[in-house]
Amino acid sequence: MSAGVIRTALDALVAALAVFALLNHALAVWHPAMDVNWLWLGWADGPWGAALVGAFGVAVLGWTRWRSRAAGPVARAVVAVVAVGCAIDTVGYYRVLAAGYIDSVLPVPLSLLSAVLLAGWAWRPPEARPRWPLWVVSLAVAGGTWVALLVGSLAVTDYARPADAIVVFGAAVWSDGTPSDALADRTRTGIRLYQRGLAPVLVMSGGLGPGDPISEPEAMRRMAADAGVPADAIVLDEAGLNTAATIRNVAALARARGWRAVMMVSHDYHCARIKLASARRGLVAYTVPAHEPHPLAAKLYYVARELAAWTWYWLDPTTSEAD
Repeated sequence: MSAGVIRTALDALVAALAVFALLNHALAVWHPAMDVNWLWLGWADGPWGAALVGAFGVAVLGWTRWRSRAAGPVARAVVAVVAVGCAIDTVGYYRVLAAGYIDSVLPVPLSLLSAVLLAGWAWRPPEARPRWPLWVVSLAVAGGTWVALLVGSLAVTDYARPADAIVVFGAAVWSDGTPSDALADRTRTGIRLYQRGLAPVLVMSGGLGPGDPISEPEAMRRMAADAGVPADAIVLDEAGLNTAATIRNVAALARARGWRAVMMVSHDYHCARIKLASARRGLVAYTVPAHEPHPLAAKLYYVARELAAWTWYWLDPTTSEAD
């Protein structure tokens, strides 16, 4: 691979991050909760953080037009400051990892990758105007790469910790009423969290599929009861027909019961979308990937579908509507 191709790829990744930053600002005009720049820069919340992230997007995308003695140093300085912010997030990541607050197999967090890329851009911005056909393709690929990295980073990180409730997301029930492998994996994980004493309540969320003999929550309830979970510790959400419905219903439960934080249990590829949708509902959610004794047969398909689903949720304003 030539140095030019590598440089184009790196520049495209930085530009894609700038596009993401500005799109979030634009979406925030519709609803403040639509701005999810905190996903890649932890201190992006607040007026100063938002202003800096916006300046970052303008600096990167305006570089080819503003390259001058006056604008150049300003643009590079803004990007360098954001790189420092990413580095600060990296330090925070390793601190909570060392303290045992999270469990992850990811040796390099997304914030570190962002810090390195942005520092490289600040040190040596693009030297020439991009060729638009190639640049559009590179930008699209880079955007998809960032989504994959974001989904992947949350997929391999377990945020299990004390909370007010454990929410288990539904999956298919077989025709004989037994849980599918996916549903059994999620339910067993939720039961283990309850047995560790991390929360006093298990919320089983799902629905009744066409032709199913019992609903997903009922199948999960039976598993929990067989494992010794008392009936008064189980709450059934029979209206959790999809991710958005489950989070909407749990947010209502949290308000009614005074819950401040919940653990959300689902398969790893699903965690990033749960985190996004929960935050937009004002719900503090700690995602916990389900333990899989055997990988799901269609795992690659589910992962590919989830990348598109996450993007759809990010751009869908209804995920921020009030109940």
